[in-house]
Amino acid sequence: MTIKIQVDSSSEIGTYIKLTNTFCIVPVTLSKKAFIALRSELGKNFPVLLSNVLSSKCQGRLIACNSKGILLPPQTTPEEFASLKNSVPDSIVVKYSEENLNTLGNCICVNDFTALISPDLSKKTEELLSDTLGVEVFKTYVGQFSLVGSYCVLNNQKGLVHPNISCEEQDFLTELLQIPLRTATVNRGSETLGSGIITNDWHSFCGQKTTQPELQIIDTWLHGKV
Repeated sequence: MTIKIQVDSSSEIGTYIKLTNTFCIVPVTLSKKAFIALRSELGKNFPVLLSNVLSSKCQGRLIACNSKGILLPPQTTPEEFASLKNSVPDSIVVKYSEENLNTLGNCICVNDFTALISPDLSKKTEELLSDTLGVEVFKTYVGQFSLVGSYCVLNNQKGLVHPNISCEEQDFLTELLQIPLRTATVNRGSETLGSGIITNDWHSFCGQKTTQPELQIIDTWLHGKV
């Protein structure tokens, strides 16, 4: 099911948190209230990992990850890299990106099988992403936007995209991803779904400002429940 939460009075929860089928990454400064909300829904045995990449609260914006691997910005310090690497299960691959940017989460939308990435990213990053996360990678826009991680959110079963997209573009992305997509908004009409929603195959969280109609669409589509 989908639970409404906020981080430091912000409904842009995807800016701060990453959620996969095997772990959740949160900033070390996450409030106790938000941590308890995550833990209560995910279960006491689900790994919730504290991360301090670039000494920032915005771990969701900085990191690209799925159940198989984590890609970190090149500016990540050795200490930050080691701290996160030592927290994840041994099967999870953790690598540095060589891209000359640090907001990987904004530029990459990924599940356990496929990644949509900004056309602005290099071929080297495309290959590193495929190797680290074990996915097929496609450079594309989501509608008019190159920041695909901001305007699309996926689990392994379904995905959501921003509403200003044509039927032809939606069909094209569905074909690439091989999962059903539908349009939605979050946080009272926001199109930046990647900032407002985090999801895996069993659980979703959205920002506290999300309206009941928005919540119903998100939850019913991603998990088949109201």
